[in-house]
Parts: sequence; C-alpha cells; structure tokens
Amino acid sequence: MVIQFLGTLVLAIVVGVTATADALFTAILAIVTVALFVAGMDLFSQKTGKATLIDAGYILACGAIMIVAQGVL
Repeated sequence: MVIQFLGTLVLAIVVGVTATADALFTAILAIVTVALFVAGMDLFSQKTGKATLIDAGYILACGAIMIVAQGVL
C-alpha cells in the first residue's frame, strides 16, 4: 500500500509539473506509458486478461482524475 501511495504521489507530481508548463500531452503520454508497462508486466507474469485490464485501467483512471483535478483547481 505504501508503494501504491508513492506511485500515485509521483504521478500527481508529474501531472502537476506538466500542467504548469502547459504540456498536457506530455502528461497523457506519461500516464499511457505507465499503464502499458503495467499491462506488459501483468501479461509477462501470466495474469488473466481481466486482471491486466483492471491494473492498467487503475493507472489510466488515476491519471484522468488527476488531470481533471488540475483543470478544476
């Protein structure tokens, strides 16, 4: 759980830095890259397709929520 928190914190920092530099596309690319890495690791470790989608979807959802929060705040 601590590692999940740290990963989410770092992702929030990346989104915040790219938001201040008006580099939204960079933030989106970083989020998609992390999701692809997670999906690749899941498939390599032979997790089910459903588990892979859940893990990668979690990253994409976190990123989307962070981008929306940056736009609102």
